[in-house]
Parts: sequence; C-alpha cells; structure tokens
Amino acid sequence: MIGTSEKERRRRLFQAHIDAENDHDLDAIMATFAERAENSFNTSLFFGYREIAAAHVGIGFSDFPGAFEDLRSETESIYYTEREIVAVARLRGRFVRQLGVLYPPTGEEVELLGLAAYRFDDQDKLAHERVVMDFGPLARAV
Repeated sequence: MIGTSEKERRRRLFQAHIDAENDHDLDAIMATFAERAENSFNTSLFFGYREIAAAHVGIGFSDFPGAFEDLRSETESIYYTEREIVAVARLRGRFVRQLGVLYPPTGEEVELLGLAAYRFDDQDKLAHERVVMDFGPLARAV
C-alpha cells in the first residue's frame, strides 16, 4: 500500500503534466518526461522526446496545428496502484485535422473518454504514460 506522501507526489507531478497539456506548452509538457520515456496511445507507441513531442503536437497539445483545436483534458477521477497514478479523463476539442489514417476531420466539437496510467521515476519525471481513448465518437462522426 502506498502512503499519503507518495500519493501527493504523484498527484502533483500528474497535475503539472496535465496543466502543461492544457496550456498547450510543448516545452513544459516535455519537461515533465524523463529522457528515455515511453508513451502509448491506444495502439501507437512513442519513445523518447522527439516521438512523444510529435504525438502531443499531432493531437493538438501545442501551439502548432494538430487534429484538435482548443483541446482540453478534464480529469474525472484518480486512482493509485503500487507504481502508478491512473486517471479517468475526457478530452474535449474541435476535430479539425486528420487523425491517423482512419479519422478524417469533421469540424465538430467532440468529447473522448479515456483512461491513462502515469508512472514517475525517482527524479520526478514521467517515465511511462499509457493512454486508452475511446475513438467511437470520431467514427460515428464520419
């Protein structure tokens, strides 16, 4: 069982990451990641700063054009495992650019429900972010 101080540490690190995403500050987002971090988003895997940064840009968490405009992550609930903090969240934004090969933009506001697990290292950096997102609303919009 993890203690209160470890829960608080994870919550603080998680919130810094989410705040940077919602601010669309790519430098601040990447500052939350460890040098050899891994990120998985549904079936896509990203390793290291360059790939993880490109993934954040591609979805819309930066000042550069991405699949979504005005993208926001809203945390609904948080849970703790022995090694991770797990969040249930909703992404909201306007779907304006192609996402992967399957999802053409609709120009509509969408809401995507997801579950994400975050593991931080002993230097308070994000070592692994795993996201599973329901793309059903994108498929229904096509």
